[in-house]
Amino acid sequence: MFTTISNKPSKVLSPMPNKIVDKKGEFTFSQDTMIYVEPQFSQEAETFIDLLLEDLPYKEKGSGENELYIKKSKVKGKYHLEILEDKITISAENNELVFMALETLRSLLLTYGHTIPCCNITDWPKCEYRGFMLDTARHFVTANEIKRLLKAASSIHLNYFHWHLTDDQGWRFPLSFDEKVNKESSIRKAIDYQEERFEGGLYTEEEIKDVINYATKLHITIIPEIETPGHAMALLHAHPEFGCVGGEYEIPTTGGIFKDVLCVGNDEVIEYFKKVFADVARIFPGKYIHIGGDECPHERYETCPKCQKRMEENKLKSAAELQSWMTVQIAKIVTSLGKIPVGWDEVLDNTQTLGLPKEVVVMSWRGSQGGIEAAKRGYKVIMSPSIEGVYYDYRYDKSNDDEHGQYWGESTIKMSYDFEPIKKEMGDDAHLVLGGQGNLWTERVDFGRDTEALYFPRLVALAESLWTEKKNWEAFKAKRGAIEKRLASQDIMFWSGNWS
Repeated sequence: MFTTISNKPSKVLSPMPNKIVDKKGEFTFSQDTMIYVEPQFSQEAETFIDLLLEDLPYKEKGSGENELYIKKSKVKGKYHLEILEDKITISAENNELVFMALETLRSLLLTYGHTIPCCNITDWPKCEYRGFMLDTARHFVTANEIKRLLKAASSIHLNYFHWHLTDDQGWRFPLSFDEKVNKESSIRKAIDYQEERFEGGLYTEEEIKDVINYATKLHITIIPEIETPGHAMALLHAHPEFGCVGGEYEIPTTGGIFKDVLCVGNDEVIEYFKKVFADVARIFPGKYIHIGGDECPHERYETCPKCQKRMEENKLKSAAELQSWMTVQIAKIVTSLGKIPVGWDEVLDNTQTLGLPKEVVVMSWRGSQGGIEAAKRGYKVIMSPSIEGVYYDYRYDKSNDDEHGQYWGESTIKMSYDFEPIKKEMGDDAHLVLGGQGNLWTERVDFGRDTEALYFPRLVALAESLWTEKKNWEAFKAKRGAIEKRLASQDIMFWSGNWS
């Protein structure tokens, strides 16, 4: 199944460590291996063993004594991993870097089995933010399936999970104050059956907290997204009074952009979202909350009396500015809760004079220009341009009609590998770029495990791009066998087409 795998760690690891020296000899990890860990890193050691035993259980005792030491280092921003024949030493200044070192060790064990080649590694991340996004609104993905993805993402040093929880086709976040939305906005008619059936799902608060706790052990921060003011049909289905025309709204069964959006002239909408984001902030401990902001048509605003009144009161010149006014209100709600708002790059539009909080992080998806403009205006940036190989609902090969994924787009493995979040046009503002992210929208994803083959191996390529200072595409391609073996060892489905 796999191509020949080199016995040199430098030829198999991905993300490629920034400094690695292959050494002679081998270390055998077994149930006899003694683990000595400084108390502050005990949770990381426990998580490492739990992850390892899921995929590589011990079969027998070792043939001799060997040891693993995990200790604190004074070196800033780097971890050190040394593998000798009788001893492994891991050292770093903080818990996250220690865990990255343990994940590198786990990658070697998943590649070679219990006996791994010796090496010496000093490593650090190129980008602070290394993320992936999953849309669970268009098609529901179970909490356990998300945890599988988190585990695989952790093994390639990704550290942020952007969880898209609401959209036109479904509302997946449980509200403590609104059972009507929980019940009516989380399911829709299933169109693939002659008889009437429904599909969808709502996460329970307990399920979300379980995913959060699992991610926390993996040092992955979750960014929840609640869409505003567009992509709101599921919410309008339960609360038609929140729309401009107030009629009946059906939850769409297809993808697309719909003209019915949240009525920005309705004060009740703003008060409602104060409660929504209070719930989100209460459940999710991470510092970021994504407020959406993309693809909001303005057609309803042009004829809605409430929206026209809001425009007049605030001296807004256009319906587009009205959306921007709403974006500012939502961003202020999030900052008032002690969180940092993240928004798609439309949040920049028309907000120069409307007081968009400087804390807002701009996620650039319509290309690179949004990120360039955001940095120019002093906002921090996460780069995720749909045309640069980081949209994983696109096909690996657009010309292949049999391939799963959106037919109009293409994201090859090489495009993912070549992606760089910092653009030369940013100049001195480049320091505002936090990193990059790969996105998977699920209009054409029928089952949770389908996400795996769409993410992998493209997400591995992106992860190396966001981690490694010096990339080499040919060297990365040569690691294919080792990468696929690690994915298979974790029971992760992956695309097996041509990497060229």
